[in-house]
Amino acid sequence: MNFFKKTIPEYIQLSLEQLEEKPQDWLSLYANAYQVLNYQNQKMIVRLGNIGNDYLSTMNIPQIIKAGERWRNYTSMLWSIDWQNIDIQTISDYFFKKDGYVSLLIMGCFHSSGYFREKCLNILVDYPNTLVFIMIRMNDWVEEVRDKAYALSYWRISESLLDELIDASYVFIKLKKSKRRQQAQLDDIEKHYIKRLSKLLIELNIHNFMQKDECIRKAFYQITLEYGLLSYQLIEELLNIEKNSFCLLLITKSFLQSDEMNQDKLYTYLHHLNFYVRKEAMLCYYERNQRIWKGIENDLLDKSHAIREYVRFLLKKHTQINILEYYHDHLPDPIAILGISEVGTSQDIDILLPYLESEQERIVKVTIQALSRLMKEKGQDIYWRFLLDERMTLSKAAFQSIKKNKVHYTAQVVYETYQKVSIEHHSRYLLMILLEEDSWERLPYLLELYHYPYEKMRQLIHLRVNQRNPYKKVSKQLKEKIMNSLMNQKNDIPHNVQKSILFDLKFVCKDEVKLDEV
Repeated sequence: MNFFKKTIPEYIQLSLEQLEEKPQDWLSLYANAYQVLNYQNQKMIVRLGNIGNDYLSTMNIPQIIKAGERWRNYTSMLWSIDWQNIDIQTISDYFFKKDGYVSLLIMGCFHSSGYFREKCLNILVDYPNTLVFIMIRMNDWVEEVRDKAYALSYWRISESLLDELIDASYVFIKLKKSKRRQQAQLDDIEKHYIKRLSKLLIELNIHNFMQKDECIRKAFYQITLEYGLLSYQLIEELLNIEKNSFCLLLITKSFLQSDEMNQDKLYTYLHHLNFYVRKEAMLCYYERNQRIWKGIENDLLDKSHAIREYVRFLLKKHTQINILEYYHDHLPDPIAILGISEVGTSQDIDILLPYLESEQERIVKVTIQALSRLMKEKGQDIYWRFLLDERMTLSKAAFQSIKKNKVHYTAQVVYETYQKVSIEHHSRYLLMILLEEDSWERLPYLLELYHYPYEKMRQLIHLRVNQRNPYKKVSKQLKEKIMNSLMNQKNDIPHNVQKSILFDLKFVCKDEVKLDEV
């Protein structure tokens, strides 16, 4: 039989066509289509490579590794092909642009055939930015593949530029936690990797680095901080632009505990722009000195609630300062308003009420939040007033207070108000409040809104329609309201929903409800 004239099965061709439509669940189709490598059809193999590259180019390193590991499970069913004899090397000649070919090799490194994985590794090592896919195989379940991955990783590290080494930090951390890798090989790779990384770190572009996935940045920090590879000046820059909280904590803790961090420098970080840095600096300062710092009372007005709480703890421990009086003295500072609600009582409510009339929107907002903490559900009239304010920040603060304190205004009041408003954020917040009203009281109004135009809200409405308290006693008047909404043809309530509601009404309403009314 002539190998080159083998007919490609229809299901492989169909899988390629489906993949080109970019389905989200693509790995099983890709496994089917990957068998086209057995047929040496240049056109279809190039199609497969380009499809694979399209998918991989939208994914970060952790996502590709996860996808590859899932894909392996699909390829384990493809034993009708002798993958040891697939000439993946020659297939390179089919591709004018090598990105598609590299995507075949990358996925091949996760293939269920150990022979094929090893072949792909041997070729992939000559392409840039592939260290992560080679190094991950040092945890392979086949010893020969592990040994090959070790040798190729060592060579690839020597050829890698900084960007490739940074990406590899994620895999390096994974390897350190893995069980199949050989410790002697890992130790050797670690020394080589750290030596190469330390040499190239001078080229680090911080702004390009910040575009990396958070998982990679986290791993990079773990490695470089463990080995002391980051300079004091570089860490200072990173502190000002890193946004991920876990990464910031890693950097900050290491930075504040460094030998270069003397008392004077530590003091300056007590007032760093970033909350995480300030908090860690305060913890570090107190741990070192076991005393409070000069001007600590000013930190009672810190923007962070966690810091204000920690400062109050220290002041109570070391001083006799009247914290509530301090906040009173600093009114109308927005943080002082919040501070009064954090340490005050209901007796402080009258002091805060006038600030609801402030011309400064921020002061009004924090006053709503402060009164919410002090008044709980008793502040319902205040929340309702500002819920309907045209200023969205105030409306949002009122909505959050209603939700937090579980305030209820009755479904009828909420719905009738909803019908009257014309401002978008009013409508949105009123609908969210309506969804939290009594399950039967809200039902006739949710039925009126059953075909709400926006999908996300429509799904919530449908969910709440189906959540009904079976132990509630429904009055005759409420039953009539429900029946009117249920039978209104304009509402177009699905038959199964109607039937379910009528069935439940038989048990919660004394008046008999007939199922054949539908």
